Amino acid sequence: MASEYLKVRVIPSDTNPGVKKISEDTYEVRVRAPACKGQANKEMLSRLSAVICGKNGAMGKRILLVSGMHKPCKVVRIVKD
Repeated sequence: MASEYLKVRVIPSDTNPGVKKISEDTYEVRVRAPACKGQANKEMLSRLSAVICGKNGAMGKRILLVSGMHKPCKVVRIVKD
């Protein structure tokens, strides 16, 4: 299985959610969920997955949170099956 890593900046409790590509390996993800009990992380993974892996995950990729569980700057791993 091949994999790559991306840097992600999460902005929780945002009224205008979305995903913005900043550079080749950096994304900014705005989420509606607050930054408590992993809610923002869960929404971030869902939104990022929809953009990178497609709506149904049909491209054979999975996204895993590697570091930054309690910080706005995170590292995610994209695993290609």
